[in-house]
Amino acid sequence: MFNAFFGYRWLRYSRRVTRRAHLQLQRLDARCVPHALALTPMVRASGPDPFISCEPPGWFAANGEAEPQLAVDPTNANHLVGVWNQSGHGIVAGVSVNGGNSWQEVPISGMSTCTGGVWPVINDPWVSFAANGAISARSASPPTAIPIRRNGR
Repeated sequence: MFNAFFGYRWLRYSRRVTRRAHLQLQRLDARCVPHALALTPMVRASGPDPFISCEPPGWFAANGEAEPQLAVDPTNANHLVGVWNQSGHGIVAGVSVNGGNSWQEVPISGMSTCTGGVWPVINDPWVSFAANGAISARSASPPTAIPIRRNGR
């Protein structure tokens, strides 16, 4: 008795059931999507480490920016928010309201001891927009979430 189930054929011999996988190649859809994006000159999105005075002397990650994430406002494609881990001592947001042509750097308060929180070191930042344009920044380790007020609303 042969049955097809999600690309597998099942063979049944009396009481014993044997599963054999039959690999199948499938053609991928074309991913060519027309868009209006074009390369522009590079723009600086961050500046000097805002937590340098909070870091211990000789901190190995001083002026280090890591783990960048970017989110686009679903209600306004020109409103971008990027976050990154700044030297392990806090999360900084870069905000653009003109499609990335210029950026304003804003340390997010309440995430680490350097910004009024309880954790000495913070990692794995994430930023997202809600459907209404509200912004939320998070850290996965330690788990922390901060709602950020939306400019102009």
